[in-house]
Amino acid sequence: MTKASIQAVAREAGVSVSTVSRTFAKPDLVLPETRDRVMTAAEKLDYSVSRSAAALKSGQSFRIALLASETITTWFNANIFAGLDSALRPSGYDTVPYPMRNAAERHDFFADLPVRRNADAVIVSSFDIEPAEVERLKHMHVPIVGINIPSTDGFDAGVSIDDYAATRSAIEHLIALGHRHIAFVGSAPTETNMRYSAEARLQGVIDAAAAHPGIELTPLSIQRGLGESNAALNAVLNASPSITAFCFEDDEMAAPVLYRLRQYGRRVPQDISIIGFDDSTLSAAVAAGGGYITAGARQVATVFFTDLLISLIRQVLLPLLYACIAAAAADAVVPGHSLQKIGQGLRKCVAWALTALMLVFTGFLSVTGAATSAADALSTQLTRTAIATAVPVVGSIISDAAGTVLAGAGMLKGAIGVFGLLAVLAICLTPFITMAVQYLLYKLAAFLAGTVTQEPLADLIGALGSAFGLMLGMTGSCALALLISIISSVSVVST
Repeated sequence: MTKASIQAVAREAGVSVSTVSRTFAKPDLVLPETRDRVMTAAEKLDYSVSRSAAALKSGQSFRIALLASETITTWFNANIFAGLDSALRPSGYDTVPYPMRNAAERHDFFADLPVRRNADAVIVSSFDIEPAEVERLKHMHVPIVGINIPSTDGFDAGVSIDDYAATRSAIEHLIALGHRHIAFVGSAPTETNMRYSAEARLQGVIDAAAAHPGIELTPLSIQRGLGESNAALNAVLNASPSITAFCFEDDEMAAPVLYRLRQYGRRVPQDISIIGFDDSTLSAAVAAGGGYITAGARQVATVFFTDLLISLIRQVLLPLLYACIAAAAADAVVPGHSLQKIGQGLRKCVAWALTALMLVFTGFLSVTGAATSAADALSTQLTRTAIATAVPVVGSIISDAAGTVLAGAGMLKGAIGVFGLLAVLAICLTPFITMAVQYLLYKLAAFLAGTVTQEPLADLIGALGSAFGLMLGMTGSCALALLISIISSVSVVST
């Protein structure tokens, strides 16, 4: 069957040949009703525009060259290609990838382009170009655009992330979690004679570690290509036991390691912390396979225990404490009816029950590792002593959570900043501080009453002081549980 010509379309639509040509080349310059008539005629006659003829007439190839480091099948390059294609294809352009493994291949591309003239624009991804290569494009009036390039010198436009700032923030986050020995897992140097944007990531790591005295950094180099996942896993498994966190150059190395560490009994984040780079769909898939679900389930369990603890204190222990106060008041009014012994018995029951609840809660924290416990040993001991002294009845028990509180506070500071940390602490500690002041006032009143009043009144004030001591223990327990619950919630999102 003979292909319909442009003249046949013009006759069918009742327009000139130039109008048909303009309809396909620049449809926005043609009246809508005329454009519809031409398109209907072209569809009826099965007419299509010759791409080669259009290119010869316009001097355009309708191709955009994408120069990519490594292969186009990597997650990063594949997503760049998909994004470009979604924007360029509707405008009639094809995106043609050119993988560049070294400077020689890059040089050959720019040397051949003026002869072939097979690209209307060049997009460079993740590496630099030479001034002479830029000049060739300038003479041809071919624009060059960079994506995540080391420098914008020579480019007409560019869009990049700050690799240096990103990895520096990642290391700052790990330091805030309490890690003191961190490894950076990156690509082994290769002789490509090209400069890549990813090289800035290592410098960000080095500078972040240097800004914090006492932080040790260990670089681990991995040869990219087949077997890189096994090499990265072996590097982590054989690393020094003192290394508690690993920052990977990209997710393509980090995600397989995160997934396979479970087979070797290494838990993330309980045993070690892992940070990747790129936020790839692969890392999300690994997380969905169990890494973050485990953290999420632990967070839900922590919130459940916190809610259960607060509910039992409010609905069971507080009514018993009120009964204890009532017995003490009745004994002061009508002494000699064993009401004092009943009050003392109720106080012991409340103290035992509160002790049992906090033993269970701190045991849960120890087993699950609801928040990182990599805090400085001296700071942990000082905090433990302070908690044990400040909180009556159960202070020595909940002081075992001191490591969790300290490391969690560092994590909160890294996640929400100093002022956010202060706001959280104010929410959790204000009721405890208020109750502590009242407790001290009652103790002081009991001491003074013992010197100037009758014995029944002094006993009543003393009993009220003891009751407030139990209430202070309950408030301190609830404040600590609430703080740990917040820490656990933040750790799910930030680890």
